[in-house]
Amino acid sequence: MFLFVPHPASPSQVEDPRSEAKRREARRGSEESMTAHCPECDNAITLEKPLRGEIVVCSDCGSELEVTSENPLVLNLAPQEEEDWGE
Repeated sequence: MFLFVPHPASPSQVEDPRSEAKRREARRGSEESMTAHCPECDNAITLEKPLRGEIVVCSDCGSELEVTSENPLVLNLAPQEEEDWGE
């Protein structure tokens, strides 16, 4: 009876299991974050997991922007709220 025992790989060939997890995390992060430009000042804005209807503020000009499309990410000026006079 023969028992097959695989030859151990050299340390340089053995991959740290944490490195695969780090690669997966990096891919996941890049898939969830998206970049668009402010329609007022053209500042690049990166959002994590953007949702349609979400309101964000441009860090350069302070404009309130609404996510109008998630893929591709599109930002438009958010509509201004009208004052409610109790009607």
